Amino acid sequence: MKTLITILFIAFSLQCFAIEKDSIRTGDIWCSRGTSALGVVSRAYSGVFELPWLGKLPFTAKTYSHCGTFIWLEGELYITETSSTLAGIRAIRYEDWKYRDSDRITILRYENINHDKVVLSFLELEGAAYYWGNYSAHALYIPTRLWLGRKWNRTRWNCSAYVAYCLDLERWWKETPTSLACKKGMEVVK
Repeated sequence: MKTLITILFIAFSLQCFAIEKDSIRTGDIWCSRGTSALGVVSRAYSGVFELPWLGKLPFTAKTYSHCGTFIWLEGELYITETSSTLAGIRAIRYEDWKYRDSDRITILRYENINHDKVVLSFLELEGAAYYWGNYSAHALYIPTRLWLGRKWNRTRWNCSAYVAYCLDLERWWKETPTSLACKKGMEVVK
């Protein structure tokens, strides 16, 4: 009986958390539920203030603190992201990505994706600096919908602005990881 339960548990775990690399497409996005102090605070803030603006009751949907995209280049799968630890926009081979099997990652697919735009956006912006400045603008925007941050900063990027730009979304500079995940036309892949 113990063996059967163990096998069922492993099968269930693999079904829930693992995803075949070949099923990921260029333009799929990943959102993470960070456990760092900043990640936990931003997810809690988003759960209280942002979800109602997105048509959801507080804490009834997953909230996210970081995001990025997947791209295929020359037969290799990469994740692209911008973060302060990477010193801007970078690509990491999927095999080297420490979160590839994490249950804190959700993979999403947007129905209106232009795959070429995603790759071209990455190639255009690779190496661009990370931008902390929009955090304070987002902190005000989330509960009030009043935007006081930069609108067209193409030299420094935070994660959600970069992903929204790659997806060619209108007002990409205002997006957060949670608002991206709640977009109409966004389908959960994993």
